[in-house]
Amino acid sequence: AVVSTQSTGKMVPSMFIPGIEEASSTYEDIWKHRDETENFQQKYDAELIKELKRGEVESEIRVQVDDLMRQELKNLKAAIERDKGKKGKKGKKSGKKKKKKK
Repeated sequence: AVVSTQSTGKMVPSMFIPGIEEASSTYEDIWKHRDETENFQQKYDAELIKELKRGEVESEIRVQVDDLMRQELKNLKAAIERDKGKKGKKGKKSGKKKKKKK
């Protein structure tokens, strides 16, 4: 984990350790409990690929949906402002005039 330097005698952390720890973690999470004894031809695992790509696709779609929701919110706010403007003005009453009886 640490490498000693001959000139100073101090121990310096190795720069390779984080990469090794990450690879080990990946192995533990994905490959340790998989049974690959029947996979002699090393064919791809469709479910594994789907799991890996699902996160990427979700983040891309989330950005698009967020943009659409912002646009929809903007449209709704504009519609509310238009409706507020109409409520303040009163139009003429339309209807038939009643005839007076004699």
